[in-house]
Amino acid sequence: MIRAAASTPRWAACRSTVGILGKLFRKQRQPYVAAGVRLTNDLVTTLGLTDWPNFEPDYRPDEIEAIETKLSGFQNMANEEMGGQAGFHRDIAPDITRLLAAQALNDLTARECEWPDEVPPNWRDYVSTYLKSWAALLDPFTLYKLGEFLLKAGRRNEAKRVFDVILLFPTYAETYYDGEPDLHFVNGIVSEAKKHLAEL
Repeated sequence: MIRAAASTPRWAACRSTVGILGKLFRKQRQPYVAAGVRLTNDLVTTLGLTDWPNFEPDYRPDEIEAIETKLSGFQNMANEEMGGQAGFHRDIAPDITRLLAAQALNDLTARECEWPDEVPPNWRDYVSTYLKSWAALLDPFTLYKLGEFLLKAGRRNEAKRVFDVILLFPTYAETYYDGEPDLHFVNGIVSEAKKHLAEL
């Protein structure tokens, strides 16, 4: 099952199951992933992101709540579909959890950052949330939203680095899409990143 055992705090299970650093280190030979890891480490340092002790992500209460709500919602939906307590094979449960955690963190940043005209005073917290979401799924669209958010916050140099990483996504697209890349999306997001870079 996706849910943690009763003896384990659910947020701790989320953290271990998401397996952010292990996932990244296994794939660092990929140029896109390696550049994203360097970007993450640099932003943690330059922006003073305090919830990445030793460059390892720690989750704030609002992030934990968002992830747990998403996991519980999915579990409840699966239970209803199965007519009882649904379980998930141990080989796919971590992937499902990573996907749901990334979605939950993206939803959190969308609620707090994407619509208001003004950047929230704690904008660095949401930069950190974007990075955690990206690390869970390696999704280039999350980086794209981070780049736009950094522009809104007036951090042009950091935004440029984010868009530079997106340009490397085609080198990882086949892996990301498990052999069948969505070329329309790949070309589109690279094109949008290039537009932003041309304006910087």
